[in-house]
Amino acid sequence: MEPMSIRFLYILFLCCTASQLSAQEAEDFIRKGNESYKSGDYKNAEVEYKRAESNKELDYITSFNQGDALYKMERYEEAQTAFEKAIKSTGDKKEQANAHYNLGNTYLSQQKPSEAVNSYKETLKLNPKYAQARYNLSLAKQMLQQQQQQQQQQSDQNQDGDQNQDQQQQDKGDKGEEEEQKDKGEQQQQQQDEGDKEEQQQTGERKENEI
Repeated sequence: MEPMSIRFLYILFLCCTASQLSAQEAEDFIRKGNESYKSGDYKNAEVEYKRAESNKELDYITSFNQGDALYKMERYEEAQTAFEKAIKSTGDKKEQANAHYNLGNTYLSQQKPSEAVNSYKETLKLNPKYAQARYNLSLAKQMLQQQQQQQQQQSDQNQDGDQNQDQQQQDKGDKGEEEEQKDKGEQQQQQQDEGDKEEQQQTGERKENEI
């Protein structure tokens, strides 16, 4: 399976006005986060993106990039939350498609192919020309099929095990009944032998009396 690509969104610069000083500060945090990300320092990148969260105008960028950093650190559940937030924070179809794509990669990395399939389908619904999403959708479907086959095999094995256990218990019960019947037969034979022996002794006594 080829490694999945994950899209990384670089800072979108805004026009700076007096009322957008906080936006400028947020851009600085994001820029520092991007530099850390490119150098492989994903932990610091996450910290810088988190510092930019206070500016709601950049919600999509901060959430998307934070998700990327968390993904690189294999903190998949947190990355999932970040990408879901990015999807909700924008109405732009292309941006939503990118976030859905990364969300699908996050699910796939968690061995959740069913959820990944849904995410890639959403990606293609928003952007039908997204070739990598189409490719990863195929991978997710293959993984889902393999999981279903494994689950079916496990279910069949469990069922066979239950049947074997029931058969063993039945065989054990049958064997117990046979042994019980055998014991009863031996007891009856023993009682009969004792009775015959006693009768023979009595017959011998009568013969002695007759003499």
